[in-house]
Amino acid sequence: MNQIKRDLRFNRFYYQPAICPQDKIGTDVQTTLIENLSNEIFYMIFDYLDGCHVYHAFLNLNERFQQLIKSSCCLLKIRFHALSKKKHMNKSKQFIVLNKQQIFSIHMWLPSRTDQLCAEFTINSTFSRLESLVLGGMPSDQIMSLLIELPCLPRLFSLSIHDIKDHLKDLTDIYQMVFTLPLLKYFKYTTNDVDTSTSLLSATHKQFSTIEHMVMRHCCTFEQLSSIISYTPQLRRLDFSDTYNIALSYETILPLPLPNLTYLRIRVHHLLFDEFETFIRAMNSKLKVLCVCADYKDSSYLDSDQWEELIIKYLPKLKKFSLETYVHLGRSLNPSPYIEEPIQFNSSFWIERQMIVNTRIEDGLIMYSIQPLKKRWYEDTQDKIINSSVKHSQSNQVILHINDMFYKDNYEVLIEMIHYVLSVSLFYHVEIPYDRIFIGLLIQILDILPQLISLKLLSLSFNKPRKLSSKEIDILSSRKNTSQIKYVYLEKMIKIEDIDFLMKLCPSMVYLRIDYAYKNNVESFVRNILKKIDYKLNEDLRVLCFHIPTADNEMIKKFENMIDSEKLLVNYTIQRDGENIYLQWK
Repeated sequence: MNQIKRDLRFNRFYYQPAICPQDKIGTDVQTTLIENLSNEIFYMIFDYLDGCHVYHAFLNLNERFQQLIKSSCCLLKIRFHALSKKKHMNKSKQFIVLNKQQIFSIHMWLPSRTDQLCAEFTINSTFSRLESLVLGGMPSDQIMSLLIELPCLPRLFSLSIHDIKDHLKDLTDIYQMVFTLPLLKYFKYTTNDVDTSTSLLSATHKQFSTIEHMVMRHCCTFEQLSSIISYTPQLRRLDFSDTYNIALSYETILPLPLPNLTYLRIRVHHLLFDEFETFIRAMNSKLKVLCVCADYKDSSYLDSDQWEELIIKYLPKLKKFSLETYVHLGRSLNPSPYIEEPIQFNSSFWIERQMIVNTRIEDGLIMYSIQPLKKRWYEDTQDKIINSSVKHSQSNQVILHINDMFYKDNYEVLIEMIHYVLSVSLFYHVEIPYDRIFIGLLIQILDILPQLISLKLLSLSFNKPRKLSSKEIDILSSRKNTSQIKYVYLEKMIKIEDIDFLMKLCPSMVYLRIDYAYKNNVESFVRNILKKIDYKLNEDLRVLCFHIPTADNEMIKKFENMIDSEKLLVNYTIQRDGENIYLQWK
């Protein structure tokens, strides 16, 4: 390490590192004591700690740490919080007064103590190393008082303002003050208020800001957005979230000249796709990343042909694209009037970009997402133990979040919702991150998803809320002829009967992965699973994966001795990849 990178964790992109000389340790010295760690390592550790805690914990340990703490290379973060004890607050204030030139980050969340704190110290040019400032929960008059002093700071690159206490409606003064900060690279404003606005006039050449990354989590019209970003010609990243309805017409979408913009994340409600397209055209930018989240009010958002045309014509440099749309069904399962055709992102354009459709069902909400294909859980082996190549047309996934409070043991609603999403897309992979899903419900779900290739479960329940019905038993008995599931992952095995059930539920499985989370003997855990394999019923099963955090080479030897002495497998191989142990046989 030749330099210390003092990362601002939320703003890594803009931080400019400070360079300090590296401590050298002789090559013949074995680093076994904390005292042998270099100064750079300690500086990296301090980045994760509150500066006041670091100061009082390390300053008086010994001469080395005293020099370390007082060094100009030691830059510290300070956090004030409304829940902080008075003693800690007093220590922090004392530390700030004595060490202004070593503070590079201040985070203030003080809705109840702002007046007292601001009266005792002022953020001014004496904070010569301050690079990041976060203000949260404070009254608007105190925010403005602080903003007035900020232009004198010689290194302020990042500013965030969250949840102003008195619910400021007009943000004009805030933005005007922010745009006067001479070195600012990152600005974020967040509020939950639904009726904020701005009345900024478009910028002149003498009013341009240095901001390159802006996050706007507040309501404004596109006309107001156009005025705001007219002040930021150097803008490269824009995260714009309009949480509520906006007044929009084609006439209000003004030209948005952003020649440097390469990243756009935008979330809007009640916006037609044609209007969104007009907005993209007006930007005339060189976007490389586009992330869109929109309420599902227009079927065109899920029209792959329209997106393909938009990207080819107006976003030729786009490298990354993702889309999320929502359907709010609640308990009423009336078909949406906006769904007209199946969701199909399967043309050569989308296949080349490895884009797939994922769906999540949760508490009456359906979220469709179009995103790049990611490595699946059964593709995590370095040596490609599993031959798991899947066609692009078989990549769509559904995730089922089951909430007992919502369904109240009436899972017919969930089954109907799955039927609902099947009308617009087929799914080949399912994940159910629900603790102890009732096996009867699981049987019903898999029965209406016969094309599934992979199944990932958290854990199983055999008798809650009831026993299996005769219909569910019949479905389970017929799985030998209907199941196509090859890859199965059980994160928490509660009892060995879980394995029996999965063998019957997924008789065509090739690969079974189980996470070990028990206190009992790990050899007994593996032995019991191997004994449960029915080689006649599960004739295709060839690989077992055990995720064991304590896995090492010695454990591999013990497994080999156990398998050989008890003749649990023949013609097998066993290998370890990190915390995963793979057993494979022919």
